[in-house]
Amino acid sequence: MAFLVVTHSEAETLAFGRCIGAGLRAPLAVGLCGTLGAGKTRLVQGIVEGLGAERISVTSPTFGLWQTYPTRPILHHLDAYRIKTEDEFWELGVEEWFATPTLVVVEWADRFPDILPDDSLWIDVEVTGENQRQWRLDAHRKNSLESLATIQASLPAALRSSSSR
Repeated sequence: MAFLVVTHSEAETLAFGRCIGAGLRAPLAVGLCGTLGAGKTRLVQGIVEGLGAERISVTSPTFGLWQTYPTRPILHHLDAYRIKTEDEFWELGVEEWFATPTLVVVEWADRFPDILPDDSLWIDVEVTGENQRQWRLDAHRKNSLESLATIQASLPAALRSSSSR
C-alpha cells in the first residue's frame, strides 16, 4: 500500500510529521529517502513531536551518525549519508534497535535498502517547488501497513486532499 502527500511549507511538513509520529507502531523501522535539503530532518522533527516530545531540538545526525530521543516509544534517528559500507552500518549496533520495541528512522536508507527489516515503512521525498514537497509513503507488511493506515486516516483536511492511493 502506498499513498502520496504534498506539503507546501515547513509548517505543513511539521504537521505531516506529527501525523506520522502519532501513527507509528513499534517496533518499526522507517527508511527516509530524498536529496540534501529536501526536508527529511524537518519531517523527523514533526515525528518526534507526534510522539509527544514537543520541546526537543531535532538536528541532522550527519556527523554524529545518530540521535536517540526520549519519546514513547524511544526513537533512534540515524543518518546513513556518511556510512560507507553495510558492515559499518551494522557496527553501530542497529541490529539491537531492530530487535526491541523502538522506532528507528534512517535518513538516506536508500543507500543500504536491504538492511532495514522487511516490515519497514519507506518515505521518499521529492522537491517539487521552492517550498513544495511530494512525500510517498510505502508499506508492505503487517506493522508498517497498520501504521500507514493510521497515518493516512489521521491526516488533517489540508493534507488529506493531496493524498491518493
